[in-house]
Amino acid sequence: MVGGPDAANRMPRPSRGNHAHVVSTIDRRAVEYLLEQDVQLVDVLGADAYAKEHIAGAVNLPLATIAERAGQLDRDRPVIVYCYDSL
Repeated sequence: MVGGPDAANRMPRPSRGNHAHVVSTIDRRAVEYLLEQDVQLVDVLGADAYAKEHIAGAVNLPLATIAERAGQLDRDRPVIVYCYDSL
């Protein structure tokens, strides 16, 4: 999904208690807007890459461990997951 801050308004949102999996691709402006909201930002790169560079406020849940560590996330808050080598 692209389109700036208003793109966040078009994202489907699960209702409280309904933990549906929603996957969307959003552009940088939408991410910046969402970071001002109550979201969880998850970096799925390995610990070394995370230590070198990551977005402020992101938690590191490496992709290889995300299944067993997903319980660390708040199920009532939206999650933004990102994975790339250079910010």
